[in-house]
Amino acid sequence: MIRSLLNKLSLVSTVVVLSFTQTTAQTYTDGPMKLEVRVGYVWVCCYHDVFGGNQEPVWYVYTRDDSNQDGLGWRNSAGCIDKDCACSLWQGQPGGFNEVLMNHNYGTNVPQRLDFEMECWEDDAGNDCSTFNSGCGSICVDPDDAHCGRASLANNIYYRDAGPPCSWVGATDLTGPYDYYLCSGGNQWGVGIQFRWTYNENVNNTHIWKGHVSTDWFEPCNWGTNSVPTSTKNVIIPASGYTYAPTISGATAYCNTCEIQGSTVVTIETATGAYLQVTQ
Repeated sequence: MIRSLLNKLSLVSTVVVLSFTQTTAQTYTDGPMKLEVRVGYVWVCCYHDVFGGNQEPVWYVYTRDDSNQDGLGWRNSAGCIDKDCACSLWQGQPGGFNEVLMNHNYGTNVPQRLDFEMECWEDDAGNDCSTFNSGCGSICVDPDDAHCGRASLANNIYYRDAGPPCSWVGATDLTGPYDYYLCSGGNQWGVGIQFRWTYNENVNNTHIWKGHVSTDWFEPCNWGTNSVPTSTKNVIIPASGYTYAPTISGATAYCNTCEIQGSTVVTIETATGAYLQVTQ
């Protein structure tokens, strides 16, 4: 066991990088994973009320995974996004609303893509969330008010393209690629969508290397458990399926057992005082 392990360890400072190729299938098979989706901020172009004042702009945003791995279809966990002011243009901005649309734990099969729909309006009569949602619709909206949708907002969004796991990524400014708009002309509406996906795999006390963030062994998000292995944990470094191969630098790494599959190499930078201590 020790001799086999030593053949897979590189006691140099070279960083080994392997590329992860995205397939065209509708699902990934590297779960379990938690996927969260939220509206970071909202946009309204202008109002249609000649009297001005507070217009109560309202957004309903729906999402689904297009492979229906969760079996839930369209959902709207945030309910109604209501902005009680005479606002226009971007409202909330990044870190403003953060209304969660999806928060789901997936098993082995994880969706690659998401679809979005939206319905929105402004009404000078006051907060119209409950009224509109109960089916009142256009009957309650005055002729000088703006109504948009419900219609398709965006389809086939590869959320992992927005950034690495474990942190909110996607719409981070007011002109980014994850800002989506509905309707046109004077009643254009929009939202900034953000994503966070985190591995939550912990099978038989085993930490599996994912390596989607960096080469750093000590980065929790590089592991399928979202935690760094300790001396009682078993470690598997798979032969493929990651972006970066692991590097141990500047400290001692611990594990109970260490299985390095295929031709993958774990780099240990001994010049920085790095070690890998395997219990068994």
